[in-house]
Amino acid sequence: MAINLVGYRITNGVQFQFTAASFVTNLPAGGYVVIAKDTNAFRQRYPAVTNLAGQFSGSLNNAGERIALVGPLYEPILDFSFDNNWYAMADGNGFSLVVVNENAPLEAWNHRANWRISGRENGSPGQADPDPIAVPTVFVNEALTHTDPPLQDAIELYNPNTTNVNIAAGS
Repeated sequence: MAINLVGYRITNGVQFQFTAASFVTNLPAGGYVVIAKDTNAFRQRYPAVTNLAGQFSGSLNNAGERIALVGPLYEPILDFSFDNNWYAMADGNGFSLVVVNENAPLEAWNHRANWRISGRENGSPGQADPDPIAVPTVFVNEALTHTDPPLQDAIELYNPNTTNVNIAAGS
């Protein structure tokens, strides 16, 4: 069953209230809704996202933030803090933080273990985030150093996987 979001609020680090004028006011069962700092910039970057509700005021702190969701009668629904330093890839490197278990106890939302980085760069706003792509392990297996001529330094990499691994930059 859909939830009418009119009157719901996001508070603390950012401020947003769902009103009848919001772009999206109903949240379907299993659905997602997005609020953004700048709706025009968001739409340019993510033109396929149709469940953008509106623009929030304030800013998410780069050092982490407290976010609360309250209902129309100011009843607390969810109140948690996150820290983008939990994962280096979510600290200005193009990946977002994604909750691991939406049904975890409320206190779990404040801990790194209930979060992961997004499955792809720039996240997946407005939809379920895919599981991160497993990065195959490659080892530095041997380092050969010669400080005297002829300089024949070498580094050997070892792929313990059952499939080939592309080690080219940017792949």
